[in-house]
Amino acid sequence: MKRIYGLVLIILLVGLANSATLTVQDHSKVIGFLLSHPVALKNWLKSRGRSGRVRPEEVLNFILSLSRTSRGSAGIGQVVNRVRVLSRRTRGVRLQGPYNSVVQRIRSARSLEELRNILSSQKERIAKGRAGNRMSSSLIIGLGIASQIIDDGMAKGIYSPESYVAFLNTNKRNRGILNALADEILDIAKNDAVGALVGAVAGPEGAVAGATLASSTSVAEMALDLILHPEPAY
Repeated sequence: MKRIYGLVLIILLVGLANSATLTVQDHSKVIGFLLSHPVALKNWLKSRGRSGRVRPEEVLNFILSLSRTSRGSAGIGQVVNRVRVLSRRTRGVRLQGPYNSVVQRIRSARSLEELRNILSSQKERIAKGRAGNRMSSSLIIGLGIASQIIDDGMAKGIYSPESYVAFLNTNKRNRGILNALADEILDIAKNDAVGALVGAVAGPEGAVAGATLASSTSVAEMALDLILHPEPAY
């Protein structure tokens, strides 16, 4: 009887773990964790032994492995595993139709503030003209959560050039370096927003997962670019 009770308890606990939700704070936590380990990230990228784009699944595996041995990693593993599960649901999703026009507007942003305004205005536009279909609903969800992610990321400093200086082979913080990093970071923020739209196909949690996957991969690719081109012309 005790054995059956224990088995039931395990099943319930697994069910609770699988139903755990992701929040925008989870996104900032994972990216902040990644940014706080620039040396480990660069060493891992070098150990891959090849150039080329970094696959999202590779980055998740790296973060998960790093979280097992690093301080300040409480809860990181659980979030990463949840991101992996949710991102698999949207694997192969191709944004078409209304999605494309929204993505083009996101890509056109020239600053974080403009990106925030675009996300807000696009959400309002779609909400006013929505036909109640699934596409409109997922767009509204994705845009809303993308806005929250950008706001939380700005508050937590993950879109601040200062947070990325350690990835360069220099300790300088001159204006040229910070401006160049700002451009790179804006691209990461745009990838966050687009990732949220892709993930929103699976619902609110999927939007957070999509953004987390997109931005963590973007950070890794930026670090890889700095490894391949160690003396950028800032």
